[in-house]
Amino acid sequence: MSSDITPANEGVAGLAGDACLLAAVTIPLGPLALIIGPIASWLLHGRSVNKRAAIGLVIGLVAGTVVVGAFMAVLALGLSAANFGGDSQNTIPLVLFGIVAVGFVAAMIALDVDAIRDLVPARRVHLRLDVVRLVATAILLAGGVAIFLAQRANPGSEVADAAVFAVLSGATAAVATYVAWKYTDRSMGVTA
Repeated sequence: MSSDITPANEGVAGLAGDACLLAAVTIPLGPLALIIGPIASWLLHGRSVNKRAAIGLVIGLVAGTVVVGAFMAVLALGLSAANFGGDSQNTIPLVLFGIVAVGFVAAMIALDVDAIRDLVPARRVHLRLDVVRLVATAILLAGGVAIFLAQRANPGSEVADAAVFAVLSGATAAVATYVAWKYTDRSMGVTA
């Protein structure tokens, strides 16, 4: 995610990370977040949305759904087999969410550090991408605080599920974008 190269050549890490961030921000739009996040990331990185990219994204969405779902299922089975569940029916889901959320936050921090570094006048390379990253992070933080306050005010509500869906959608979008990038670049003879 270095700033001394153009966004189109930045690589799959920044592209997938931004897809994850943008899908999480657009989660109020439901399943469209899985399409909006990767396409917005694709365009912000200077890549064109063509037939090959669309096919790669469709393949990636299927792969992302399978990979993220399988990861969560295997982790849940492992935690359950280890009798890590305790007495609460929510312990295993909370541990699963915590593990995925740590990865999500780590990616968000890496993208934001890159964006802040890029905003130094001498390093400005892709200003629009950097601003989108920081605005998306601010929206997610505000949403997280709102979800926390709403859940705290009404502990019986399930409003906290919105955070779970945002993180899982982000992870799925990241996998989908990675697969689309690999499919598009391999079929065009580009290597990373």
